[in-house]
Amino acid sequence: MMEAKLDIVELMRDNDLISSNTYHFKSYPNSFVGSKLVTLLLPLANGSREEAVKLAQEDLFDTRLAHHVCDDHAFKDEDLFYRLFEDEVDEVRREAEETSRMIENSKTTGRLELRCDSWFSNEAWTNVFGILDTRNNKNFIHLLQDKSCTSPFRSLMVQDCVCFVKECVNCKTGSYCFNLYAYNKEKQKKEMLTLCAKNSKEQMRWLTSLHDAGLDFQKDEDNTSAVDVKSIFELGAKSLCSKEYIEFNKFKGSVCLVVNVASK
Repeated sequence: MMEAKLDIVELMRDNDLISSNTYHFKSYPNSFVGSKLVTLLLPLANGSREEAVKLAQEDLFDTRLAHHVCDDHAFKDEDLFYRLFEDEVDEVRREAEETSRMIENSKTTGRLELRCDSWFSNEAWTNVFGILDTRNNKNFIHLLQDKSCTSPFRSLMVQDCVCFVKECVNCKTGSYCFNLYAYNKEKQKKEMLTLCAKNSKEQMRWLTSLHDAGLDFQKDEDNTSAVDVKSIFELGAKSLCSKEYIEFNKFKGSVCLVVNVASK
């Protein structure tokens, strides 16, 4: 597989795909255009631009051989500029190498979606790549715009945060969200992340890993916590039909069947 990746880089250089490109009077040396790379890869992708995008993503960007020149985009079949890390300046290359080591040494990484504030929409989500970095007894939650990016755009140190995890009321339809309310004790600043996993298993994988990394699962505003619950009859839920809140203790003494209707 590595040979195939290097063949693509060689193909790019042999076809002079890497050059200086200009946008809004700013020059981006040693860069290449996404749509031109897709065109170049068509013979390797059975003539399909969609397959060529997938090939470039898997062989160049997921392996962190290339990235967007400003780390603003994942790879797209558009007139966007990208650059091989081997053609970057030393400082950027060193940052990228540190991020690569972070990913390689992390047991929990993966794509998530981050809820963003927007003036134009009540619901705005952006794709991110999450890393739980547990090296050197300093556990961080890092978020990158894409796995190929040079370095994280947001980081939270787990040990410095008092966190709450609860169900996200405004969760993205068909996905599995969780809210992290993090209070940084040193900066006296409250930060919040609303993250969305693609399925319930991914959601639980992240929550379990965060717990193992020392995330403090505090009681929520209603003064309840999952660790305090000893029986299902201490809980309740809203009816899907009437929206009435039903206390489960009314079923105590009866045979109950609990079914998870949302998992995939």
